[in-house]
Amino acid sequence: MAGSGDGLFVHFDKTVMDALHAATQGKMMAYAGLMATLIQASISLYVLVSGYRILAGKLQRPVESIVWDLAKMSVILAFMLNIGGYLNLTIDALNGMRDGFASVSGKGDSPWAMLDSMWETTGKLGTKLIELDPSTYVKLDGGIAALFAWIGALVTMLVSAAVFVIAEITMLIMGIVAPVFIFCMLFGFLRQMFNNWLQIIFSSILTILFATLFIGISIGLFNDILTKANAMANASNLIVVGAQACATGLLAAVLVWLSSKFATQLAGVGVEGTMQAAAAMGVGVGLFGASKAAQSMVKMGKGGAKDLGKGMSEGFKGDARTTGRAGYAMGQGAQMTAKAVTEKYRNIMASRVSGENPKPADITPKAPKTSSGMQWKSAPTVKTEPKIKDAM
Repeated sequence: MAGSGDGLFVHFDKTVMDALHAATQGKMMAYAGLMATLIQASISLYVLVSGYRILAGKLQRPVESIVWDLAKMSVILAFMLNIGGYLNLTIDALNGMRDGFASVSGKGDSPWAMLDSMWETTGKLGTKLIELDPSTYVKLDGGIAALFAWIGALVTMLVSAAVFVIAEITMLIMGIVAPVFIFCMLFGFLRQMFNNWLQIIFSSILTILFATLFIGISIGLFNDILTKANAMANASNLIVVGAQACATGLLAAVLVWLSSKFATQLAGVGVEGTMQAAAAMGVGVGLFGASKAAQSMVKMGKGGAKDLGKGMSEGFKGDARTTGRAGYAMGQGAQMTAKAVTEKYRNIMASRVSGENPKPADITPKAPKTSSGMQWKSAPTVKTEPKIKDAM
């Protein structure tokens, strides 16, 4: 394509993504500069409100509280303004995680290369089905069988290409607007926007993971059908073979389309569980770990950040480690957290379905008993003295 040895889908991906990268060049730093003015006003307002609370006696330990809040703001601002290249390294790590999840086959193939492989396999299958038709002039059965195979494969490839390109464009756009959503972490009432932004990124990564897995399965099934066609001794069931290929492609297309929904649900649960775990461990430990990870990424550089992301994906999948030990350990920790959160919600849903969920205790106060007349806590007792007997 276009003077290169790339296939149709690989060339399509390069053309679209290169055009988008060129159109969005420098946009991230431009957004960070626009947010800088708002940051100055926000910090000034925070200092003013904190001074009022100190004078009003609302803060019991003002020095510790203000220093702690300013330290959190400093870490957030360092990532938001890309000081030291922290934001670029984080985005590169996410892209490395995406690439690591995409190479499910273990050969390092991209999803687009897998689609080109499926195109080639379908072409071989269609040609073989036509060749097996013994007709001399019009190879009707072979043509119909080849048409069925191409219909199933084209539906799968087009749906997969749409899912892949949407996921990649989403990650690109979310990376560009990252300073806006990282700013939302400064204030509690805006933190949900940051969680939603993080959920979209992880859902895109998981979408590529699931879609690539289903495409790999479909390619394997098409290869099996091609092997079956090569081993056919007669042409009595060519249309059946073509129909099988069509059904395989249509089912794979449905699974690829549903993979985005699966990924969105899992990403929502994963982000919620991660935030709960971070709150349980303490924000200070999280900030310390984030700063150490950022320092290590700065030392490693851009390529090291991608290796860190790839190592996280390998640790999450449980594959053999091919990159740094730190990223692999982080991926294993994320896998354990995701399993724990998923098991928790599975138990909750199972208890709701089975009706075993305990009912909450009734805290409504009981109505007082109606009474009339005098009420005694206990029956009154009457003391009686013994009678004095008459003297004899």
